[in-house]
Amino acid sequence: MAGPDANFQQAVDRVAQHLTSEDSKAVAASTATLTLMLQSTPLPADLSAVVQRAAELLEAGDVALQRNAAALISACLESSDSAIQAAIEARVAERAVSLLEGGVADGGLQLNLLVLLGTLGEAAEETAQIVLDAGGLEQLLARADPAQPEQLQEAVVDGLCKLAANHPPAKDAAAAAGAIPRLAALLGGSGGGGGGSSSGAEVQVRALLALGMLAGGSPERQLELAGAQGAVLALLRLMRQQDDADMQQIAAGIFKDLATNADAKDAIAQALKEQQAAEASAKFV
Repeated sequence: MAGPDANFQQAVDRVAQHLTSEDSKAVAASTATLTLMLQSTPLPADLSAVVQRAAELLEAGDVALQRNAAALISACLESSDSAIQAAIEARVAERAVSLLEGGVADGGLQLNLLVLLGTLGEAAEETAQIVLDAGGLEQLLARADPAQPEQLQEAVVDGLCKLAANHPPAKDAAAAAGAIPRLAALLGGSGGGGGGSSSGAEVQVRALLALGMLAGGSPERQLELAGAQGAVLALLRLMRQQDDADMQQIAAGIFKDLATNADAKDAIAQALKEQQAAEASAKFV
């Protein structure tokens, strides 16, 4: 990225000086304003000090400040290379994972922390590896559940996609940690919301992308996917739906890989038999 823009840097620094205020409302306003500035103004700035202070706020004990701090760090990472090294030095990934491991009750904070892990996974290979080493992958997978609110599901699958796409070792780590059956479970349903007991289209297409990255070129993982509960029938359903051409194409590509895997054919045949039996039984209900 280019060097800092002088005028934008001055504006950032003016707002950032309130991050150290003893007034929590002023700090909250500063974090929110900086996030909006970075998201709406694509100008370079040195954000090292901002990331360092925001990382400290992750441990503030104030949920609103923690929520804002996580969102601010993500915005910094997407705006400036200076934020990457600062995030490493401030142990942002480790702090985020520690909060998630502690059982975050606030849905907004949980969401922002999951988004932050995905942003770190995409920022650089070094930060992606740190996310893996810190246990971030396990925190993402623990929430890969269709019973979770849909926004959380989206953050989870988006984070997994970013890790797998940016850092090849993450694919092996995710598969070893049980990602394939968990992602397959997100292919079912037709739209969540509220408390969420199913997965909507955005979740499904991201889950398909992640499965394609994990199972593509790996006969063993293809076999695991074929044997995952409901996976084959979900792929067939997504191939046949007419609402989303991208989803249809991705599902068809994955199914083709499974169908050409000799070891997976039995699992596919069994799934089709189960579907036929269920349809026949439904006629008499």
